[in-house]
Amino acid sequence: MRLNPDCIRDILLEIEDVCDGETEFSFADNDIPQSLTQYSDKEIRYHIRQCNDKGYLKDVSQYIDGSICVLDLSPDGHEMLRFIREETAFNKIKKALIEKGLPFALETVKAIIIG
Repeated sequence: MRLNPDCIRDILLEIEDVCDGETEFSFADNDIPQSLTQYSDKEIRYHIRQCNDKGYLKDVSQYIDGSICVLDLSPDGHEMLRFIREETAFNKIKKALIEKGLPFALETVKAIIIG
């Protein structure tokens, strides 16, 4: 599956909005947050795993029924979100990737931000 930058951004924003150190972000097939309804269950799960693999999430648990819980964003997740929170900044990053012929990858986004 290809990375969908909009899905990653929306997941990070949703987790930031829900989590407060005590309240977890929960995702289940029958309980999709309104901000993520434009994505398939499979796409959301994939992108949560990608964010977790990159260290953007804290304490991710996946259960046998397929539900996923996330305790919070990690410091790296907050840092990434700081750069892509505003839609205009996010669109500039996506445009820069397209202009440079680079694929969307979390490391590439970070390199564009730093550079």
